Amino acid sequence: MKTLTSQKVKQLNAFYADQFGSKDVVLDYQPMGLEIANQILGEVTVLCAAVGTGGALMGTLDGLNNAKEFPKVVALEPTQSPY
Repeated sequence: MKTLTSQKVKQLNAFYADQFGSKDVVLDYQPMGLEIANQILGEVTVLCAAVGTGGALMGTLDGLNNAKEFPKVVALEPTQSPY
């Protein structure tokens, strides 16, 4: 967390949900990849998803990989929210 951010969080007695650095974002999407693999009758060849931080895409891919699915990945960046 950047110094200015951590100072503000401390000042406000707040919690900073770091969507860019949190490992939990990726972990929470792994079940979706497993569910996709379980519901598709055959091989998952491509995973295509819009990205913000990339956590949903990477977590879903991790779940697919855990289910022995290794699709090509296409990340789409919305023009309204470029990283």
